[in-house]
Amino acid sequence: FAGTAVGIFVAAGPDAGMVEYSVDGGTFTLSNLYTPWSGELHLPWAQMLNADLAAGRHELVLRVARGADPKSKDHAVRIIHFLVN
Repeated sequence: FAGTAVGIFVAAGPDAGMVEYSVDGGTFTLSNLYTPWSGELHLPWAQMLNADLAAGRHELVLRVARGADPKSKDHAVRIIHFLVN
């Protein structure tokens, strides 16, 4: 992707999991997709992964993490859109 920021727009529900991501070959970072409202409903949620990139082309590697939030019922990751600025 080309830009200065990247994120994902997800449907976060009672079974929301976590993702691990790396930008431009960097260290993988864990991002929890379970929200304070996930236990009650599926809701659209924008999760920024990195918003401090130099302008230009970048490579994102994204994977579903093995773990999940202790409140989550599973480890689902439902990506609706990728976000790029």
